[in-house]
Amino acid sequence: MEKAQDKIEIIYDGECPICQAGVKSLCTGEDLGRITKIDKRVETDNAVVQEAKDANLNINKGVIIKYQGKLYQGLDALHLASKLKIGKGAVNAIGRLMFRNKTIGRALYPILRGTRNVLVSLKGVGQIKE
Repeated sequence: MEKAQDKIEIIYDGECPICQAGVKSLCTGEDLGRITKIDKRVETDNAVVQEAKDANLNINKGVIIKYQGKLYQGLDALHLASKLKIGKGAVNAIGRLMFRNKTIGRALYPILRGTRNVLVSLKGVGQIKE
């Protein structure tokens, strides 16, 4: 039986192609039941979204993961996901290689976030309003 502390909740931007691919790669196989995907553009009144807001976390600064009662954002969230070894597929394998080492992640994460910002702007949806 799944323990509440093993549950993983991911707040992401559902309009971002990079975010969509990343979350899809995490939510596969045996991990699917313990992961809750929360699209911040759709689920604005979600309890975890409110908790992140209360903690002054802004989704435009990076994906947010809640695990074992703690919130992680951006590089810290992706580093956590790489350590938990959740998900499958090529996108997930690349993510693990990029973010399991925080030094490499610090160099790559700003590029990834900048690309996200460009992509949502090109789609005409822009940043998420907080």
